Amino acid sequence: MHFEELDTDTRRWMLDEFNAEQNQKHHFEPAELNYSGRIAFPDLMRQAIEHGNIASLAASLLDASYWNPTKMYYRQGKPMTQRIDPITSAQGLAHSEFTTWYTRGMARKLIEEGITRCQVYRADPAVPPKCECASLEENTVSVDEVYGGHRAKYFPIPNQMAFSIPSSPFCHHTIRRLRL
Repeated sequence: MHFEELDTDTRRWMLDEFNAEQNQKHHFEPAELNYSGRIAFPDLMRQAIEHGNIASLAASLLDASYWNPTKMYYRQGKPMTQRIDPITSAQGLAHSEFTTWYTRGMARKLIEEGITRCQVYRADPAVPPKCECASLEENTVSVDEVYGGHRAKYFPIPNQMAFSIPSSPFCHHTIRRLRL
C-alpha cells in the first residue's frame, strides 16, 4: 500500500486514535483472534503504527497460538464454519487494521489542520476493484464524514448503509489531501 503521508506526524495521530479506541470499554477486537491473540494485538498494532507497516504487522501476527481454529460465517442465511489459516488471516487483519488506522489518523491530522475536504484514492492496485470505495475513487469527501465513519460498517453495530473508508477488509482505499 502507498500511504502518501505515512510520516511521524501521521503516525502520532494514528497512535493517539488507536489508544483512544483501546481505552473505551467496548472497543473493537478481531473475532478471529483467541484470548492470547486479543491480549497481544494492541501492542503489536502499536508497534506497527509507531515504526512498521502492513507487512511487519502481518509478520508479528503469524503466531498460530493467536488464532481461533475456526470462524463462523453465514451463507444464504445458514451458519457455516471455516478453518482459520493463520497466514491468510494475519495478512488480512494487518491490511485491514493498518489501513483503518492510517485513514483515521490522516483524517484527524487534517481536522487538526482545519482542512474540511479530502480525496479518496486507491493506495494499492486491486484487479478487479474489490470494494464499494471504487465508486468514490478520486472523489472529494468531507474529512468529518471520513472521521465519523470509522468502522461504521461493522462496529459496534453492523450498518451496511453507513459511509466508511476503508469500507471493508482488503479495501485498497484511503484518503489524501486535495491536490491543487
